[in-house]
Amino acid sequence: MKIKVTTMCVMVSILLFSSFLFAQDKSFRIQYLYIDGIKYISINDLVKIYGGKLQWNYPEKKALWEVKEHQITLVLFSPYILMDHKAYNLVYEVKFKKGTLYVPLDNFYPLLKKIKSGETRLEEEGQSSIFEEKPEVTELRASRKLNGVLIEIFISQPLQYEVFLPGNNWLNINFYRTKIDTEYFSGLKIPGLIRETKAYQFDNSAQLSLLLNRSYDTFSHSLISEPYRIQISIEDTTSDFASNHLEEIIQRTDLVDVVIIDPGHGGDDWGNVGPKGLSEKDVVLDIAKRIKDLFQGYDDLKVFLTREADLNLPLKQRARFANQNGGDLIISLQTNFSQDPTKSGFKIFIPGAAKSEEDSIIQISENYASSIDSLDEIEDLSAYQDQDTTQIKFINASKELATIVHQELKRILPTQDRGIGQADFRILRKAYMPGILVQVAYISNPYEELLLREDSFKQWVAQALYQAIIRFKEKYPESL
Repeated sequence: MKIKVTTMCVMVSILLFSSFLFAQDKSFRIQYLYIDGIKYISINDLVKIYGGKLQWNYPEKKALWEVKEHQITLVLFSPYILMDHKAYNLVYEVKFKKGTLYVPLDNFYPLLKKIKSGETRLEEEGQSSIFEEKPEVTELRASRKLNGVLIEIFISQPLQYEVFLPGNNWLNINFYRTKIDTEYFSGLKIPGLIRETKAYQFDNSAQLSLLLNRSYDTFSHSLISEPYRIQISIEDTTSDFASNHLEEIIQRTDLVDVVIIDPGHGGDDWGNVGPKGLSEKDVVLDIAKRIKDLFQGYDDLKVFLTREADLNLPLKQRARFANQNGGDLIISLQTNFSQDPTKSGFKIFIPGAAKSEEDSIIQISENYASSIDSLDEIEDLSAYQDQDTTQIKFINASKELATIVHQELKRILPTQDRGIGQADFRILRKAYMPGILVQVAYISNPYEELLLREDSFKQWVAQALYQAIIRFKEKYPESL
């Protein structure tokens, strides 16, 4: 059967012109424009503001902007740019209009902050909009302890806050000069610990209110780094509480008893597609369900899938799911792809800086397979930043998990062993637990695409991972 591919050209429309002031030591009045609903600014105008030298490489469709001690390379029609030899993703591609390059203003703005230290403001006509790097309140975790509850509120950087108990089982946390993810926190519940949450965003502050499952006597709080989070210990000094719940607490907090399996891609994100049309999203979901089925009736361990249907979930949401469900380890399932159809085999990745060009490409592909969740998701793709992650805490356990999985896959699968690699995958970085990413086969290899269609092969993969998880649990009986 032949498939006819139709290419449709769409004229990009410029919807609106507007002017703004870009304020540093002095103001400049220049223009931006909307392209496909996205606000763009020209590189020529930025050169006027910040200075420096702009050089063009017309054959390669590149421009090099040298400003102060920085070098920024832009490529026409690509969302990726280089700043000081580090790659960044602008989400929206660089455009060519009016004889010059245009970049998406909002997503390029954090890089401008690197060029000019101090406050840089963008003031639109009719209103003032101050773009500051404000800390954000992004995530909530809670766990039961012997004498109460430990609540952790994750933030992007240190901030001023206060905590108080107004009564009626409510706990309030006020944050100053910050933003809160109101959509995430509104209506959030943590069974047995937090009955309800409410989040409020004000002009210069934010508030998070937590309705606890019961009243408590005292609390203490502290600011923790790697990652930045506020820890609130709520204590109950009544003796009957500890004695009545001691056994339950030990069971819930001390053991490795929750595994998160993340089937990559989903929905309109097909992932890699084989030469005969097999999609990665379907293969990894099938394997994930088989792993979960193998643990049915296994009382000492629960398995949760980040998605159990054909859904497209942002990486940030997957990591949140893992954290909220108290995951003790996470395994992300993927397939591999190559333009060389002879490449084959399975490979396991631990978190960390990519050490080869091939692994760097895989890292970028997986991190940006889905759209960026927000402006603060624009990240350095070439440097593994310890201060932004707790994975350094879990790296040894992640290596051990990878070693065990590698041994089991090598023992069971009849395909090539490509070893253990390393890459800075966002799903592993944002999930605060030991984790690995497993590429089960090359879906671009015609033979391995056939294997991935076979129930027996997918069952072998599931069986190998099942055995590896049990071995890891026996080695690490206590949660990390």
